[in-house]
Amino acid sequence: MDAVEIDPMVVKTAQQWFGLRPQVATIHQEDGRHFLEETKDRYDVILLDAFGSSSIPFHLVTREAFDVARSRLARGGVLVLNVEAVGWNDELVKSLGATLATSFSHVLALPIAEPPNQIGNLILMAAQRPMEISDAALGNPADWEADDYLHWNSVLRNHAWDNRFTPEGGPVLTDDLNPVDLWAERINLVARRDLHKFFGHETRSW
Repeated sequence: MDAVEIDPMVVKTAQQWFGLRPQVATIHQEDGRHFLEETKDRYDVILLDAFGSSSIPFHLVTREAFDVARSRLARGGVLVLNVEAVGWNDELVKSLGATLATSFSHVLALPIAEPPNQIGNLILMAAQRPMEISDAALGNPADWEADDYLHWNSVLRNHAWDNRFTPEGGPVLTDDLNPVDLWAERINLVARRDLHKFFGHETRSW
């Protein structure tokens, strides 16, 4: 496994406090797109998890960036993105789906957020082939009732897969035209308001 992280403090923190060891992954301290442009390796899975409500690196979510990622995938490989949005049909989700579709023949969104109109995470998957997940991989939540953590993970996997959809209808993002920083500010405002409500409620209950 290769892991790419642009911030050296994140790498140091992972090594010092979260048990990251050299045998787990080869760490590359650089920008993710630059790494993909320079590497000659091909991967079964490329996971982009550089997105948060307050910051979406625009150069990682353009048609040109997805073309680079596609070129670094092995035959049958899958590109996976984790993104936070306000609802399953957020403009950001639709636009990412439309942009991925310019590079990949199959695109799916797997929603983690519930209900569908609230802020939360979605997993976007893109490949040059149909994507399926076996029942064994999803797991049966009833088999994990004795373990809250594993039970909830199984519930989330099944919920996401059962509600999968193809996002479309948004503008295609390019290196020359990309408003994700503006959308991120809108999403971040909703996230901050939700946090204020949550902690305000908790504070009053103490």
